Amino acid sequence: MQSTGLMIVGIALLTGCSTGSAPEAHRAQEEDAQETSVISDMQATYTWELINSTPDATPTETPEP
Repeated sequence: MQSTGLMIVGIALLTGCSTGSAPEAHRAQEEDAQETSVISDMQATYTWELINSTPDATPTETPEP
């Protein structure tokens, strides 16, 4: 009988803890998606600049006479 009471209390606690977790999980998922989007944009910008940039002008050495 005592174990049944503990089981009921345990289920009640788990049920109480589970309320609100779905909206929080959804909010966290949206935040992660935004961060992933920003990182992807930064990588695309860096890649474009790397491919399309002109090389740095290096001074040419003049041969000594």
